[in-house]
Amino acid sequence: MSLNKKQWLGQWENFENYIYSTDSDMMQTWHEAEQMCKEIPALQKMFANGCKTFWQTACNSITPTNPVRLGGWDVTETENGIAIQWFDHEGNDLGKADYVLQGTLAKGLEGKENLKLCAVNPAENWPFTCILAMEPMPERDAKNHGDYISHFHFQFSSSWDELIKEEKLTNPWWYATLCDAETTSVQKINVVRGLHKMPLIR
Repeated sequence: MSLNKKQWLGQWENFENYIYSTDSDMMQTWHEAEQMCKEIPALQKMFANGCKTFWQTACNSITPTNPVRLGGWDVTETENGIAIQWFDHEGNDLGKADYVLQGTLAKGLEGKENLKLCAVNPAENWPFTCILAMEPMPERDAKNHGDYISHFHFQFSSSWDELIKEEKLTNPWWYATLCDAETTSVQKINVVRGLHKMPLIR
């Protein structure tokens, strides 16, 4: 697996922004999702404590070394990889680093091959030194053809030992998620609707 820079460049928004959104349409969508999850047996099992609670836990971006919820990334190209500017949910700068591909994990998030991205010359114990990530899916321009917006699941830490041991995830249920930030409110709502088997808005 190689790093397809084209698919990473641009702005990304933390899916948690959707979860904690105060937009009336998004809040109504979550309300409908909660009702849907009470009616469909398969969803009842997965979201036994409510779908919003489930995603709050799975997609949490606050860690022992990162005390603030993430807002997103701004990704630019470098000669050997990509540069990532990190922001919290209020838009505050959390730092920037160049990242290079350091290999892959054969069975990472969703049991798929994941990229291992490592920051070049990071500060000691910087919480974003190591990134384990799936490739963005679908491709960035798929949204222009009626598909979902591009997104990916990832994990981050100051060291690989906190993420991987014996070629296995230390926390296989942690699914921090970033979504294409260059999108519409309807496209965001459709992400939530799609996750809960609800008809999409066309």
